[in-house]
Amino acid sequence: MDLWKRLVLPLLSLFGVAIAVHVFWKADGFFLNIATEMVGILITICYVDWILRQHEQQRWLPTDERIANRLRILLNATISGLRDGLGFFTDVLDKRVGASLDMYAIHKDVMRVGEHVIAPAALSRVQALDHSGWAKLVRHIQNSHNGVLTFLNTFQTRLTPDQISD
Repeated sequence: MDLWKRLVLPLLSLFGVAIAVHVFWKADGFFLNIATEMVGILITICYVDWILRQHEQQRWLPTDERIANRLRILLNATISGLRDGLGFFTDVLDKRVGASLDMYAIHKDVMRVGEHVIAPAALSRVQALDHSGWAKLVRHIQNSHNGVLTFLNTFQTRLTPDQISD
């Protein structure tokens, strides 16, 4: 967006001015040539910007994949901690998915449990906690909180808005 504000919009404005001046003052096509040069410059700048962005994206791809993997691990740990703290056992997880050792499938299953098992029953489970249950839940929440803060402080500049919302 910064490229648009600083370079593209001014060049487009100059293009418009050059075309307007050409309409009123022909000057042997001088202003028309300036206008076509502006278009050529804009196309070149946008193309070079696109190439550089693609290169930067490719350069950071392995790092972004590692960050996404660490985020999945953090989310799995957080939901598993809440599951344990609220008294759900591992029987709510799909055993076949766990046996597959497919990390993406395991993550999807943990997220499914969080959304469809833990979330609907959370209020009733919290209301039923005794003192030791509260202590266990608080410990899991503190660990999750610390993990999320550490993760965000370390990787916030490389995270997408969707990753941050997760």
